[in-house]
Amino acid sequence: MKNKLVFVLVVLLAVSASGFAQGFEIGGSVFIATAGDVSVFGGGLNIAGTVYFTDIIGYGVYGNIMYGNYEGISIIPVALLMGPAFMLVNNDKFALPVAVGLHLQRTFGFGSVEDTIVAVEAFDVGVGANVTAEFRLNARMRLYGRLQFTYGFLGGGEFTIIPSIGIGF
Repeated sequence: MKNKLVFVLVVLLAVSASGFAQGFEIGGSVFIATAGDVSVFGGGLNIAGTVYFTDIIGYGVYGNIMYGNYEGISIIPVALLMGPAFMLVNNDKFALPVAVGLHLQRTFGFGSVEDTIVAVEAFDVGVGANVTAEFRLNARMRLYGRLQFTYGFLGGGEFTIIPSIGIGF
């Protein structure tokens, strides 16, 4: 399981670095995941990159590596949202890109339940949207606030909200 997690982290970094020429972002996130009457809260790291083909249309990759705890089981969801990105507002001080696309999530879990050590793993596919408000400090640096929504089809209809803040280059 450790090798799989390391592989996923390396892939997230490599995919995000593909957008480095036009921007790379890294920051902190919190997440709220709900499936039925179960809610899980946690925090983690987000990594993103976007390549724009025109002034308005591009391709975005948004990765999240999180940590949460549910009834004594530690969970580590590793999620990736990728798809077309559209720049709604773009000026010297502020930008508002929006992306929609495919959402992939792999969740690892481990812990102890009633004196038994458990390890779980799940995979989910769905759709998602990402809205980012970028506040540009200069030509190369920006602060951002991001809100990502995802809905998974395979995992019993899990709906996730991931707000994050960070810095971009």
